[in-house]
Amino acid sequence: MKPSICIVGNLNIDLMMYGFERLPGWGEEQFCSGRRAVTSGQAGYMALGAAALGANVSVMGVVGDDEDGDFIVADLSRNGIETSGVTKISGGATGLTVAVIRTDGERCFVSDVGASASFNREHVEQNWQIVTSARAMAMVGVFNTPGISLDDVGRIFAKAQEAGVYTVFDPGWDSAGWPAQTCERIFKILA
Repeated sequence: MKPSICIVGNLNIDLMMYGFERLPGWGEEQFCSGRRAVTSGQAGYMALGAAALGANVSVMGVVGDDEDGDFIVADLSRNGIETSGVTKISGGATGLTVAVIRTDGERCFVSDVGASASFNREHVEQNWQIVTSARAMAMVGVFNTPGISLDDVGRIFAKAQEAGVYTVFDPGWDSAGWPAQTCERIFKILA
């Protein structure tokens, strides 16, 4: 039997601009050597990776009711990923991250979470059967889904573990700089 995983988190488009020697200063312009737009967000990347490794994958998150949201859902489905847990937010714009990539591979990001701001614990609970039909659940990109608190993650994980579902956590990057209180709350979840 194939391993199964439900991945819960942010879905967005990554617009990758690559081939920069340096970032422009304010008021300046630099030119890149290429660009690519792909399905991403931590949930999108992990779902595509797990599916490519042969796992049965479901994904839960939100996208905008726009062309980018349609593209993400179609791309995930085309790769064999179950998308019934993805909700389109009426009038919402799908999240977008612009990645600027230097010639040596180092990168920086600017993100607009878009519709992912409305993703919350209630959405997960309303789609709970998707979680319990998997052997494992991963919650990822929590800092890009501000409607889900670290306390919510702890509650969701406790419920999943009670149902016999293995849990995995990757909060993503904390743009607030990892204050001590945030680290303590993450360590509590990891325990």
